[in-house]
Amino acid sequence: MQAFRAPWRARRSSPSRPEAEAPVRHGLAPHHQVQLLWLLTVLVVVAAFITGPLALGSTESDIKTATVRLVPASAQLAKAARNFTAGSAGLLAATQSADPAARAAEINHLADFDTAANAAWNAYTRLTAHLPGEAKLRKEAEVDGQRLATAGIATLDPASETPATVAAFTAAASTQQQALAAIQDLYQSRINAVVTQADTSFGAHQRDLLIVAVAVLILTMISFTVVTRSIRRRYRIQLGEVRRNDLESGLQRALQMARTEDDCYTLVQRAIERGFPTMRSELLVADSSRAHFRQVITTRVAPGCGVMAPDDCPATNRGQTQQWPSSTDLDTCPHLVDRESGPCSAVCVPVGIAGKTVGVVHAIGPDHDPPSTSATADLELIARKAGERIGILRAFSRTEAQARTDPLTGLLNRRSLEAAVLDLTAQARPYAVAYGDLDHFKPLNDIHGHDTGDRALRLFAGVLRDGVRPNDMAARYGGEEFVVVLPDCSIADAYTVLDRVRARLADALHGGTVPAFTVSFGLALGEPDLTFGEIVEQADVALLRAKSEGRNRVILAAGTRHGPSEPAPDSALEPDMPSPA
Repeated sequence: MQAFRAPWRARRSSPSRPEAEAPVRHGLAPHHQVQLLWLLTVLVVVAAFITGPLALGSTESDIKTATVRLVPASAQLAKAARNFTAGSAGLLAATQSADPAARAAEINHLADFDTAANAAWNAYTRLTAHLPGEAKLRKEAEVDGQRLATAGIATLDPASETPATVAAFTAAASTQQQALAAIQDLYQSRINAVVTQADTSFGAHQRDLLIVAVAVLILTMISFTVVTRSIRRRYRIQLGEVRRNDLESGLQRALQMARTEDDCYTLVQRAIERGFPTMRSELLVADSSRAHFRQVITTRVAPGCGVMAPDDCPATNRGQTQQWPSSTDLDTCPHLVDRESGPCSAVCVPVGIAGKTVGVVHAIGPDHDPPSTSATADLELIARKAGERIGILRAFSRTEAQARTDPLTGLLNRRSLEAAVLDLTAQARPYAVAYGDLDHFKPLNDIHGHDTGDRALRLFAGVLRDGVRPNDMAARYGGEEFVVVLPDCSIADAYTVLDRVRARLADALHGGTVPAFTVSFGLALGEPDLTFGEIVEQADVALLRAKSEGRNRVILAAGTRHGPSEPAPDSALEPDMPSPA
């Protein structure tokens, strides 16, 4: 796993949930981008298919008109012109023929040309497209035709045939040909314009279709790229989620087997070293006063953050992950500036224990190359799981301590003391039992109030805790009564311990915070054939003797044996101070 990677970007804070690993992005999501691209593609294609036929509609109409009317009309005009020309040429030939028979045959043949010409002209007039200027030209052609017919009749009459009539016929024929040619030119120009327009329209339509095809191809490629990137990103996210789920489940199982905070710290170190082999990191946890940080784990070379207390750390102060791209930035963490190792990047993940942010995972990397979003999310997961387990362990510890100790004095309670004595009995270890009672506690409590009585009990509990040996077990047995079990202790040593407690109590009362009081003890030595309850009863009887004999003393239980090498202690120690009246 690569702990650090570019490109870098400052992420000043992040939520503690891994689902927030991804930063907030502005703009459309990948699938929305694909949908928009395909919508644009469909719109372009639809526009092309709609505007194309509309653009070609007029051209198609012109082509249809040219096919149905213009071209046939032009053909009929050409046919009429050919027949008129042929008839005019035949008539001129007949007038120039000297052979009457040949002339008569030629004249008879003129009727065929005239019939064909008139039929073609009539066909033209039915097909006329009514082009601009066509009506005027057609009228002129008809007038010229009439003039030609008149000149032709005059020419065919031998009596009136003269060079002048022939010349008039020739001029009329020429004028008619010019009129027909003008009409043909009009139709040919229109046909050429239609062809040119059709060619231009089809070319533009082909160009538009090509542009649409290229646009569709480009949009398809872009869509494919976006989809591919989206799939890859989703695949990477899924891989990250699978890996993070594996990390979470494995860490959860491991932490469930941790029985102490040190075990949790060891697991955190292993998880960081295994998941981020190139990362330099440390875990700082506040002490019980939450006034100072202490380093509990380090990986690779310790980064050595100079922060001293949770209140001085931006991550624990804000309760959010802090990422610093470069220690040279103006707004970087002040504890990153001017490190001996040089400029660096860092990420600091707060650790919450029992609802309070009391720790931080501090990891550093190369300058301008902080841990990636995925690596930061993994660190947040490790910190969160470790904090949860440590919080549970501390809650269990508090619950166990509350179950084992007296809530007012902090000493063992009666049940816990009896359970500890059972262990001593099972190990066959000898022990002595001291039963103590505060002298004249009821008057002190009644006169000065219960708060003063509670302070007196707490003061004596502290004196008793400090005065006994490390292995001795002191318990509040009820009210102002206390029982001390002294394992592996002779009667003489037990006297010494209890006398030290009495002396320290007198010293503690010199402060004047609590009215003066004393304590009396009854002492009994444990016997193999006696139960703990029976030994406590013997010590209690000795305590009653201490009370009756003046208090502020230690009395040995009657019948208590001591070793042959041990001198028998006095039955009572003289008080160091008078008992209060």
